[in-house]
Amino acid sequence: MKIDFSLYPPSAGRDPIRDTCQYIYPFFMKFADPCHIVDNAPTSGGGAVYKDVYVMRLAETYLSRAEAYIALGKIDLAAADINAIRIRSHAKPAELKDINIDYLLDERVRELYGEDCRHFVLRRTGKLLERVRKYNNNPKNPGLNIQDYHVLWPIPQEQMDLNIGVKWEQNPGY
Repeated sequence: MKIDFSLYPPSAGRDPIRDTCQYIYPFFMKFADPCHIVDNAPTSGGGAVYKDVYVMRLAETYLSRAEAYIALGKIDLAAADINAIRIRSHAKPAELKDINIDYLLDERVRELYGEDCRHFVLRRTGKLLERVRKYNNNPKNPGLNIQDYHVLWPIPQEQMDLNIGVKWEQNPGY
């Protein structure tokens, strides 16, 4: 594919030949629509579009219920929910022996990429540290340098200061 750089006006300090991430592909049509931008053509693909935004989808509901079934040990019911989505998308149905929390998390990525806050899902399932360390393997920043204490966020000092009658301790590590 040839890119017509005349469609992308020059901006201060950025060279579109060397900076292949500026205004250029790949971008996800799920989120961006370069033909229906809100105000500034060069920012197309940066979220300023007229496309509808998902709030919740039926697939997300199925996957949330499947997660609950896995936690309850009802793997057959979890498999049924996961396969409802896989069959709809013409994917090979999952086998009962493969269903576990990791399979569910992989299915969430396949189905809901970019539509939910993955960070919250990984925290909720207790998989934040494991998955960040496993799948973020940039040798210059292995595992994104995530530390064990990152499973909790720091409590903003201004919020702790509002509690006059009780001493509120900062989360460990911060």
